[in-house]
Amino acid sequence: MAGTDVVIVGAGVVGTALAAALRRRGRSVTLLEAGEPGGGTSATSFAWINSHKKTPLDYHALNLRGVEAWRRIAAEAPDAVAFTGHVSIAVGEAHRASLTQRTERLIGLGYEARWATPAEARARTPVPVPDDALVAIFDGEGHAFPRRWIARLAPAVTPARATRVEAHDAGATVHLADGGRVRAESVVICAGTGTAELVASAGGALPLVPPVVDSPAFGYLTDVAAPGHGITTIVKTDRLGLRPGEDGTLLVQALDLDGTADPRTPPPATVAAEIERRVAAVLPHTRPRVIAVRAGHRVIPADGRTAAGRIAPGSPVWAIATHSGITLAPWLAEVIAGELCGGPAEPLLSAFRPDRFHHTGTHDALAAPRAPGDQ
Repeated sequence: MAGTDVVIVGAGVVGTALAAALRRRGRSVTLLEAGEPGGGTSATSFAWINSHKKTPLDYHALNLRGVEAWRRIAAEAPDAVAFTGHVSIAVGEAHRASLTQRTERLIGLGYEARWATPAEARARTPVPVPDDALVAIFDGEGHAFPRRWIARLAPAVTPARATRVEAHDAGATVHLADGGRVRAESVVICAGTGTAELVASAGGALPLVPPVVDSPAFGYLTDVAAPGHGITTIVKTDRLGLRPGEDGTLLVQALDLDGTADPRTPPPATVAAEIERRVAAVLPHTRPRVIAVRAGHRVIPADGRTAAGRIAPGSPVWAIATHSGITLAPWLAEVIAGELCGGPAEPLLSAFRPDRFHHTGTHDALAAPRAPGDQ
């Protein structure tokens, strides 16, 4: 296969946005994707645009830039993103404590967070809100429709599976499963769950959270048909996360059920039954029906922090891996495209470069998000 300026491996939201940003700068790009664009991790994301529970402060700062970038997109592509806010309703003691801690911290940081009355929550959502509920509203948050955005970016994709990446003096070569090769000045690995293996093949290190059941790596996303549901914003309750889905459906999370999630096996039937029961309880005017329970594999670097940049100083191979892929995609795309085109290094990314893994060994296991407000 002929050479190109940049090869990007992976046409999820990050890789597609980066390809578009580079093409706007006049660079030739080959975007490789083994499956359907946006059909991997991007397709199993709740796609919540926020800097809500993003710690420490440098990670919070990154996500604020992502939110700002999505606001610019919203002005041009209102079908791809909606900034309708987030209403969080806490009744149980654990959720009240978590919501109090998160909201007070965010208010202190100047984030768009505020306490609200149950009456205001009832005006924003059809979910029943008890008079003694604790309610916080995050007006600056939103949700994206990743596949709509990818379609708008209209990526020119080369169907191919990358098996390894080889760095050399003249740039880098991507080896393909069909025996082909693509040479480029630079290669950017945005391969989701395949990132660690490809980075290692190029001589770098970017370990991800191990893909084991009942860990942060796996979680469910459920599509629910509930005609007339009335949900127009993100709503978090003690036992559910709800947001508008495609074609009038609901996207639903229930973190405490994620302990059985495994993308390699069908979900237990009990998961769909429990989701239907919980949705019916908070939306009693509907007759919810689960359309699909999807088990996703989250892309989380082993230390829990975003990684974006060269895999080693001076290397022609770059990589991006982040659990905040939806929120950060448009901002990271512009920043990394600028750097690839010879621009200055982004100071906010100084602690998030992949080459940090050359200097670290094992990593403490990350806690799986299971309680209200954990994600």
